[in-house]
Amino acid sequence: MDLRLKMSKVSSTNRAASQTRSLPALLQHNDYISTKTWTLVLIFIIVILLLAADFYYCKNIAGRRLVGLRWWNETNPETGEQTWVFESPDETRQINATDSRSFWLTIYVVPLLWVFLAIIAIVRFEFIWLSLVVIAIILCVTNGVAFSRADKFGNASSFAGSALNSSGGGAVRRFAGNMATRMFFSGGR
Repeated sequence: MDLRLKMSKVSSTNRAASQTRSLPALLQHNDYISTKTWTLVLIFIIVILLLAADFYYCKNIAGRRLVGLRWWNETNPETGEQTWVFESPDETRQINATDSRSFWLTIYVVPLLWVFLAIIAIVRFEFIWLSLVVIAIILCVTNGVAFSRADKFGNASSFAGSALNSSGGGAVRRFAGNMATRMFFSGGR
């Protein structure tokens, strides 16, 4: 009886040892998990995390500090309706021209670079990389459109404010209010 227990322990130990010896062989010969797949997954995850960090930084920090613009999306919990909210700087705030130019250049050039990479991915038939590029384009274009609308909203409200202060008439006030409402809250048409 003792002899059988010893043999079963030895055989299970040998089984575990043989499995651990064969695992590196499987990994080394790419039979178990491909190195190319691991590389793809690792690069995909790193790029997605960097894109998310860039989106957050551009939306919440760079836009506010460099050009004084912010935007966000609010959802009404009762109706589920989404509302875009745009915030522009006060008229008294001085925006550095170099900061503003570099911000807007980056906002508009980076999506073009991603489109170029999308064309390369299509030509090479690398559709898994194309999915990553499409995610990047969506994030960059979202920031670009939202900051452009926030900038237009700021320019429209400063124009309306100067028209209201100069004439003080109710017709100008209604016209500016109706124009801003139609332009920014009807989907930009």
